[in-house]
Amino acid sequence: MQSALVQAAAVRIMVFGTGGAGGYFGAQLARAGEDVVFVARGEHLRAIRASGLRVETSSDEILISPAQATDDPAEVAGVGVVLVGVKAWQVAEAARTMQPAVGPESFVVPLQNGVDAASELAAVLGPEHVLAGLCGTFSWVIAPGRIRSVGAANFIKFAELDNRPSDRVVRLREAFRKAGVVVEIPSDVHKALWEKFLTVTAVGGVGAVTRAAIGATRAMPETRRLLEQCMQEAFAVARSREVALADTIVAETMTFIDSLAADGTTSLQRDIVDGKPSELEYWNGAVVRAETRRGDHRRAACGTIDDFVRSASERNRKFVDSPLEGDGFELPVPRVMQARLKAKIIAKFGMPPSIICGCRRWPSAQAQSEKSRNQTQIARGTGSSNPSASSGESVANSILAKAALPMRAGSSHQSLSDQRLRACECRSAS
Repeated sequence: MQSALVQAAAVRIMVFGTGGAGGYFGAQLARAGEDVVFVARGEHLRAIRASGLRVETSSDEILISPAQATDDPAEVAGVGVVLVGVKAWQVAEAARTMQPAVGPESFVVPLQNGVDAASELAAVLGPEHVLAGLCGTFSWVIAPGRIRSVGAANFIKFAELDNRPSDRVVRLREAFRKAGVVVEIPSDVHKALWEKFLTVTAVGGVGAVTRAAIGATRAMPETRRLLEQCMQEAFAVARSREVALADTIVAETMTFIDSLAADGTTSLQRDIVDGKPSELEYWNGAVVRAETRRGDHRRAACGTIDDFVRSASERNRKFVDSPLEGDGFELPVPRVMQARLKAKIIAKFGMPPSIICGCRRWPSAQAQSEKSRNQTQIARGTGSSNPSASSGESVANSILAKAALPMRAGSSHQSLSDQRLRACECRSAS
């Protein structure tokens, strides 16, 4: 198969940062016949070199073997396009590292969540070498050389910084189309960036604090309200920057969130759970800084994003490192809402409140499935409920059953003591 880009000129695509997004989209291009070089490091690089890059999806498995891979971009000659797949906080350093591989005709496409990546790349490489870009995918590295992708909401969008038409943008779009990737050249790429930004600041921020997947946070009225508050704050900042977001954008984004896979989580909350550096300052933190610069101290209803930044930037210390502090569930929401949210989560309903505290004892997928079936039967009057269960338990059960959330069998926080596990009542799920 002759690739779309090679038809025009002999170019190479370098994926700088072969994580979930970079690995997923790079593998799609490589499978379609594009000349793709993956930049990775450590065990991930060694596995790709030895056994290829494997991407597991819900419908099939992609294996790129042999795969071209390196940890030194200076070794890669003839680079035409660079897909930048590193974390947002790594973009500036990545620009300096990739600079030797960026030739006079090369251009780079950032895939990061947030609104600052293109300007950071342009400051190092020059604006003539940079497109504005964004993508959507629930993909992450599950083992060296292996990436998992869930759901079907995979897309990529890019355009020139000034939105003008260009041949290089069209050629890259055709390459993605031939690879079967949903691709778009937005008429206003900055509007597209902010539309995505509303989604990630809300889902990522709420998910980072609650430790819950999308299915749970959108189903519970209190956390659903937090999602909306986050988006309203980001919307206000976008409007102050004269970004042409529609008045209906919050409602439209909530509809989109409702369509996502129930077990989806953002890279932000996964990194925080795993104790890794996160992109929080480039998501929710960027909104807070923008509000501060324009003198807006209202922080909308309850300072939602500001509270997320302060609590989650310390790895959600109150939820993980010291759950014995208070009752271990001090949520950054108004007291009335906090009390209602606690009552629903802490109730002993067969699924532990580890969706908040990050403990390691989660019910198995089978147990969760049985719990959902039981709750459905009870709701229909065909099953028997526990006569000792509180009304809070029933509410919590129905919420989590409605979320249909397949909980994972373990989390990365394995150092919690038995005392802490007892304190947050996770033993009830053993």
